[in-house]
Amino acid sequence: MKMSLTSYPNPFNSFTKIQFEVSAPGNALLEITDLSGKSIFRILKNGIASGSYEYQWDAASFPSGIYFCRLTTGKFTLTKKIILMK
Repeated sequence: MKMSLTSYPNPFNSFTKIQFEVSAPGNALLEITDLSGKSIFRILKNGIASGSYEYQWDAASFPSGIYFCRLTTGKFTLTKKIILMK
């Protein structure tokens, strides 16, 4: 399975767009965690079609720092570092 995960801008101030692409239909979990691994944003999509998807994360209520954006589809996981700078 081919998949991709990007966010822009990165670093960002308050808002970032998260884009992901999957090459096969199935379930997808998009999750943002802090450095300790605590989940602070989570979207579960059941039965998505192959293709591209985009979400905007509003991080205005979170402190500046490093976060991780993780995409899980079936048995595959992709993680990217994102930086919130206020």
